[in-house]
Amino acid sequence: MRGRPGEREGRSEGLRGSSGVPGANRTRPVRSSCGPFWRVFPIGIIRTPFPRIESVPESGSEPRTAEGQVEVFPEFEEGLEGIERHTRLWLLFLLHCREGFDLTVRRRGSGPLTGLFSTRCPCRPNPIGITLVRLLGRSGRTLRVVGVDMVSGSPLLDIKPFVVSSDDPSGGRTGVEAEAKWEGKR
Repeated sequence: MRGRPGEREGRSEGLRGSSGVPGANRTRPVRSSCGPFWRVFPIGIIRTPFPRIESVPESGSEPRTAEGQVEVFPEFEEGLEGIERHTRLWLLFLLHCREGFDLTVRRRGSGPLTGLFSTRCPCRPNPIGITLVRLLGRSGRTLRVVGVDMVSGSPLLDIKPFVVSSDDPSGGRTGVEAEAKWEGKR
C-alpha cells in the first residue's frame, strides 16, 4: 500500500517557525526540485512512560532503559515487513511539546552560549527528533522497543534501520584511529 502526503486529516499544514528570527512565524512550504511541495506527516505514534516533557531524562544523563511502543498507522503496516531482521532502529519523530527556538543556547541550562546546531536541544527551527532504539519485538503494526527518550504520544515521522557500515563510520574504533577511518571515507 502506498500513501500520499495529505491523505490523513491534519497532514497538510505547513512548517511553522518561532519568534526571534525575522519571518520565522510565517507558514513556509518548501519547494523541492523533485515536485511542487513536500510535506511531512506522521506515520504513527510513539508511546513511552514519559507523560510530560519534564519527565523525559536529559540526553546522556542516564542509561536509556525505558521501554515503549511504536504504533504504526494501519495504512503503513506493510512497510514494517522484514523489520525483525534489525536489532536497532532510528526513530524520527516530531518534538510536539516545544515551540520556538533560539539560535544560541546554554548546554543543559548552564555554561557559555553555544550554537543551537551543536547541541541536542529540543527547541529547533524544524522540531524533528531522532533516537536510536533497540527492537524487542513486533506484533502486527506495533513495535516494542527499549531506549525511548521522547514524550508519550510523539508523532512518528519515520523508521530507519541502524546499519553499522553506514551509521558507525568508526567501525567500532575510538579516538584518532576512528577519525582516520572516517576521513578516509570522504
